[in-house]
Amino acid sequence: MRRVAKRRLVFLLFCSFLLILLVLRFNGYFVDSYRHHINEIVYHNEVQLPLTQRRNFTFFEVDNLPDNVGHDLGEGDISPKIPIPHWRERPTWNERVGSSYPGQMGESVHLSDDEVKKGKETWHINEFNLVASDKIPVDRSLPDFRMEECRHIKYNLDELPTVSVIIIFHNEALSTLMRSIHSVVMRTSPQLLHEVIVTDDFSDHSHLGESFANRIVEDYNGLVRLVRTPRRLGLIRARIFGGRFAGGDVLVYIDSHCEATQGWIEPLIQPIAVDPRTAVCPYIDSIDSNSFKYQYGGSGVAKGSFNWHLLFIWSADYSGVHGPRWEPFKSASMAGGLFAIHRRWWRYLGEYDSDFDLWGGENLEISFKTWMCGGSLLFSPCSHVGHVFRGKHPYKHPGPGPDNAFSHNARRLAETWLDEYKDVFYTQWPGIEKIDMGDISHRLKLKEKLKCHNFHWYLTNIIPELYVPDTHFYGDRQLKNPLRGLCMDTMSADTGSPVGLYECHGLRGVQHFVLTSRMEIVNAGGGLCVTAVMTSVRLMSCNNGSGQHWLHSKPLGEGETIRPKEKSDFCLDASANNNVLQLKFCEENSSFQLWKFGSYNKDWVST
Repeated sequence: MRRVAKRRLVFLLFCSFLLILLVLRFNGYFVDSYRHHINEIVYHNEVQLPLTQRRNFTFFEVDNLPDNVGHDLGEGDISPKIPIPHWRERPTWNERVGSSYPGQMGESVHLSDDEVKKGKETWHINEFNLVASDKIPVDRSLPDFRMEECRHIKYNLDELPTVSVIIIFHNEALSTLMRSIHSVVMRTSPQLLHEVIVTDDFSDHSHLGESFANRIVEDYNGLVRLVRTPRRLGLIRARIFGGRFAGGDVLVYIDSHCEATQGWIEPLIQPIAVDPRTAVCPYIDSIDSNSFKYQYGGSGVAKGSFNWHLLFIWSADYSGVHGPRWEPFKSASMAGGLFAIHRRWWRYLGEYDSDFDLWGGENLEISFKTWMCGGSLLFSPCSHVGHVFRGKHPYKHPGPGPDNAFSHNARRLAETWLDEYKDVFYTQWPGIEKIDMGDISHRLKLKEKLKCHNFHWYLTNIIPELYVPDTHFYGDRQLKNPLRGLCMDTMSADTGSPVGLYECHGLRGVQHFVLTSRMEIVNAGGGLCVTAVMTSVRLMSCNNGSGQHWLHSKPLGEGETIRPKEKSDFCLDASANNNVLQLKFCEENSSFQLWKFGSYNKDWVST
């Protein structure tokens, strides 16, 4: 009996062992199947990204660069003057592990009451919480934010170009600057990272002097190179300046208060390996300016656009985006702070316009000419970089202030690239034609020599969804209710906000409305349309849609009635005590429903 029981036990153990093997094999099959499925999703069978789709063309020569007379940037200086170490000979930098520390895994920094007080007192220095930033080590850890598909992509590094990461700073906090540098070095493949060029735009804070230069030498042994400008250049010219010292195939520009994440560089430069005429932007996540918590922004589609003040905006129109969610997709414009571009393509396009002042407009300039001169612009959902967004700039500006600098740049941009559509820009920004834009002849020669498409081609082929405002106005300036003496006013509100009424002040901007030949009432200061929404009147993006066409009586006597086309028995009414414009049933003798523009075109026709 005992022998039989022993045999049965051995048999059961054997069967259990076989069952475990089968289960493991079965699970392995599904794991392999899942991985194969991901591979199929990501890039046909093998997750390696092939460059067999690389376009065949004779690459442009930098010697063919048109004359870029522009602004003289000076000579400057680069240090340390030691050879860049071969990537196989570099040390490995890893994220900090072990015991808990402030900001670990991208979490918030917690401060004592005294530290909170000190953080408020020193906020003005950098326009973020310097106390919180200083508590976080340069090698703080971050989660792997990438979506599942992105983690399964494997890149053949031998086929990818090398990169020079360029970081511009002026009086940056040492802690944010060092984290920007170290995150790039720590999370970029040594084989791809040719160098990091840290460009000092004439800082005068003592912590960024000789001790900072020595630290770079000691910590990175030539991999990180410090460039100092000969005078204050401003962000745009400092980027041009720093880029001219680069030796990598691709220039990657990031700001001095950023943190690169795991796997950020390969999906940023792979499209450039396929076509060097491609500029690529990462997804930009937010780092909280107070707690320094890394706030992952997700991987949804976010296309870049612009308004007719030539300001970058995000677009809600996702037409033309049909691929899987990990795949880089086309965008009409870039935000401007962070992007990758081939060094020779950058030079061929004439870099930025070096006669742009300070900052502003350069993002649209590189976007327009990338598309119009034969290239393309992509966003890469698999590449994420964190950025500290600040409420305002903490430092003094060289030359004109930021508002005047942007006006100067925007006018140069319009006159160089918008062709006949510059009239739209001028009608949206009255008075800007008085701004001195300087000489643009060399930029026009560049555009001609590169045989770039015109702006109509760009609007038709790259961003056909963009609303182009009418330049033929029936009514202009203020829209006033004579009875109350109040004018239609945006109240400086955003899209979707109610239209208000305010004392007429004669200044353009929030009270500057035009009546277009399409019978739209558009705020010329912000480019938003007055829109009927039920019985409310709101500012909405112009789309030539419902609620944005208005019927008018003749502008005689004390004014005219204005009615939404779809609800013609309702009229604009100024009777509300809270000074919010509303729609009410039209009353024949109501002076609250009479309106008058500041001026009318002679071609006005009653509806």
